[in-house]
Amino acid sequence: VQEIGERAFMDNSHIQQVVLPEGLVSIGTSAFYGCTGLEKIELPSTLSQVDSQAFSMCQSLKEHVLSVDNQYFTVQDGVLYNRDMTVLNSYPAGKQETEFVIPDTVTMLVGWAFEGNSSLEKVTVPAGVSDIFCPFGYCASLREIEVAKENVFFVSQDGVMFSSDEQTLLFYPPNKPGERFDIPETVTDIEVNAFLGNQHLTCITVPEGVTALKTFVFKEARKLDE
Repeated sequence: VQEIGERAFMDNSHIQQVVLPEGLVSIGTSAFYGCTGLEKIELPSTLSQVDSQAFSMCQSLKEHVLSVDNQYFTVQDGVLYNRDMTVLNSYPAGKQETEFVIPDTVTMLVGWAFEGNSSLEKVTVPAGVSDIFCPFGYCASLREIEVAKENVFFVSQDGVMFSSDEQTLLFYPPNKPGERFDIPETVTDIEVNAFLGNQHLTCITVPEGVTALKTFVFKEARKLDE
């Protein structure tokens, strides 16, 4: 086997351990998505491509195990990165720390990289990160995102993540306390999934400058009344 296809093991709740063979090159999008019983997966030296959401929602997976001979990826404290640690590929959904400081070398977070982790309460984004797409989806305990002050692409205000010019609201942590949120008047754009899975908000005020609402902006914000 040289490739694991998209959604190949998706939602299998019984499998606990997977050993991937030498010669495997790529793991497709959502290949192991929702494998809630998966506790260990061994990644070979030949693996060179891991697509987004490959291990999302694997809530028993606490670490990635990688061959020491792999030249394309590295694992630090259970987290999967590309070899030079500029791209964070996958943060295990079962990893139990409540806070995580993304290494300063990282410039890109792969889409949905943290998806399904239920322990994280705070994530710190370093100065060099310039590329993200909904990396924190379904992180039910997340209360705060802190962005380094030196970051010229993004900013955090009271734990909420915005573009540096504060015109785009990127992500509102799902477990951030408070029932009402008035989106700042500077905002003209709200990112896809910005309020995904919010657990507390009952009222959100959208400012005059916002002319369109993207797909899934308020998806699964179950208490939202107004």
